[in-house]
Amino acid sequence: MNFIELKKSLADGVQPVYLVHGSDNFLVNKAVDLITGNCTDRMQFNEGTPSAQIITACNTLSMFGGRRVIVAKTTDAKDFTTYCKNPSPDCTLIIIASKPVANMNCINCNPIEAETLTKLVRQQASAVGLNMTDGAIRLLIESTAGNFSAINNELTKLQHMMQGTVDEKQIESVVAKNSEFQIYELGNVLLKRNIARAEEILSRLRATGSDDYAIFASLVSLSRRLFYALSTTADGATVATVLKCNPYAVTATRRDGAHLKPRAKRLYTFALDLEYKIKSGVISDTAAVTLMQMALSI
Repeated sequence: MNFIELKKSLADGVQPVYLVHGSDNFLVNKAVDLITGNCTDRMQFNEGTPSAQIITACNTLSMFGGRRVIVAKTTDAKDFTTYCKNPSPDCTLIIIASKPVANMNCINCNPIEAETLTKLVRQQASAVGLNMTDGAIRLLIESTAGNFSAINNELTKLQHMMQGTVDEKQIESVVAKNSEFQIYELGNVLLKRNIARAEEILSRLRATGSDDYAIFASLVSLSRRLFYALSTTADGATVATVLKCNPYAVTATRRDGAHLKPRAKRLYTFALDLEYKIKSGVISDTAAVTLMQMALSI
């Protein structure tokens, strides 16, 4: 199940074992807190603790009475397979691991797909008293590359700085855009042939320490995402797994780059050729950025 499904399932009671996995640390920690609830007897074990020691703690009655919660970070959750077949009824074991294990009650805390993430952000905003337009929520997600930890930080900032309805202009002025979004924005304005805006973004990126090769590499990634997102009808989550990016990035690419479908392959091939020429010393990083600007804006 995912994070949203976990919240719903807890209404029916807490299960004896959960395996929490995923790359969004905020969601991982939030899932652990949701499962723990108001339990006063909580023990934490870090990586390296023998599984036998953790299992012994699970089978030991709480000195406070009631349910005990054991949170265990591990590099190999399979060590707990036998315990999961007959877990202690007086304990909830929360295993934090890098990947799921078959036949365990696994909670997926990887970045959330666009539609689900939008609902979650709306709920989180409402919880802190913010009324956000659909456009504001979309821009907030894009600006943070869909990372819920960053989204939560920005919502806290907005809560203290904004009154009334929060729209796109307010997000633009308040939310700190990460470099991934700035690169996305650079590619997007190039596709719209807004060269002046592209130069402005480039200047900002360079001023904040991004060198030309890093900028070029990100434009190559953009061309790669365009090619793969537009050349398949597979769902966004599947494409995101292949590209190792957030599912929302795939959704946004398909939305904003649909008109490029006929030449997406040529753009990606051109980007790879430029990358080879940089490594061969034929052209400079700066020249490659300029050529990519031209190719994307034609």
